[in-house]
Amino acid sequence: MTNNEIGSLSLVCSVIFVAFCMLGGFLSDRFGRRLTLVVFSAGTLLPTLWMGWQLHSAGWTYPVEGAADGTWPRHEALINAWWIAGLIYSMFQGLMYGIRTAFYMDIVEPKIAATQFTAYMAMLNLVTIYSYWWEGLAITSVEKGGWGLTYLQIFLVDAGIGALFLLVIPFVKPRPSD
Repeated sequence: MTNNEIGSLSLVCSVIFVAFCMLGGFLSDRFGRRLTLVVFSAGTLLPTLWMGWQLHSAGWTYPVEGAADGTWPRHEALINAWWIAGLIYSMFQGLMYGIRTAFYMDIVEPKIAATQFTAYMAMLNLVTIYSYWWEGLAITSVEKGGWGLTYLQIFLVDAGIGALFLLVIPFVKPRPSD
């Protein structure tokens, strides 16, 4: 993809994300925070796995031969798939982001909510950092022939780790009403 194509995709995904953040909050008020958080978080796994399969099906299991200079051959079907996966992922991620802070506020103690919320936001930053670290390490290891994992396998590991965290949500209960 060209820099302009990447910029366009990023802009469109950001607009979709914001719109679906608002919709996620609305839907969680109507159908419950835990249910909607699990459904929409699990929804982010679908485009991730689908894109991994698209790469695998197109034979892009490892870096393309001759791509050492950073120039990869243009593959229109994969570019279209990346757009579709990016847009769908942005929808589900927006829905999930619109719920997660409200979900957290449902379970904290109101008297110390500010302190707990600060810790919560710090942990979100930590999760973002280690997620980018893991993704970068995984992708560059493939490019260097390191771990021996294909792109599809990395997508599967990433989705599997994400799915593990969904298993605890049913056990999280709202704080008792005063």
